[in-house]
Amino acid sequence: MKGTVGIENLKITCFVGVYPEEKLAKQELLIDLKLQADFSTSAQSDSLQDAIDYDKIAELCQATASLKHYHLIETLVNAVADAILQNFPVDEVWVRVKKLQGLAQAQYAYVELTKTQSEWLGH
Repeated sequence: MKGTVGIENLKITCFVGVYPEEKLAKQELLIDLKLQADFSTSAQSDSLQDAIDYDKIAELCQATASLKHYHLIETLVNAVADAILQNFPVDEVWVRVKKLQGLAQAQYAYVELTKTQSEWLGH
């Protein structure tokens, strides 16, 4: 039984950007996630131990974003996808990172990526 675990507008802070002012202060970003996984075991056991724990996913997103200064959102979105595929039993991950300070005339700019477990294993 396949299902989706999702998170919308997860607030994280990190250093991201190529401009001098972006190297001086952390920025708040929003992350949206959709994780495709097999729910067979967790649906039967009703145990968090068998489920995709979205609290741990959120912690991993912040930890990944805090590893270094990312020049591009593309690099960050790929790092988040790889970290999730490496640490959780998911078949596919879709990640969107929204940069709130990207464009003055827009609510946000974003980059999104879909990556499968087989693509990650082949990296």
